[in-house]
Amino acid sequence: MSTVTIEQKELSALPGPTDEEVAQKVTELESTLKSKVHAFVFLLQGKERIAGYLREPQRMEKVQFFDRVMVAPATAAMIILDACLIKEASDPRITAESSEYDTLHLGAIQFVQNLMTLNYDVYKKK
Repeated sequence: MSTVTIEQKELSALPGPTDEEVAQKVTELESTLKSKVHAFVFLLQGKERIAGYLREPQRMEKVQFFDRVMVAPATAAMIILDACLIKEASDPRITAESSEYDTLHLGAIQFVQNLMTLNYDVYKKK
């Protein structure tokens, strides 16, 4: 896997949704779903912006995540991703079966792990 360095002005010129479009889509989805929505944007080979949208997991989904996270953190995150990814709004390559897009799927899993860990850390501090 290679690392690509891109300046901010170059980033905004890449094909795919802009930060403003992603923020607008989040607002639209939150209004429609009546739920908090988390967005993530990846660069595909440093040439294209790919966006995904995840609805806030329901309480039972969070419990299932915490039941599994100590034994199999990636599997726990994948369960949340499968349940909460808003597929009709997200780029279909995120869930594509082709190994060509594994970095997108694995990146989405890592996003979920970080999101859920952050939620857990906030909860633990109370």
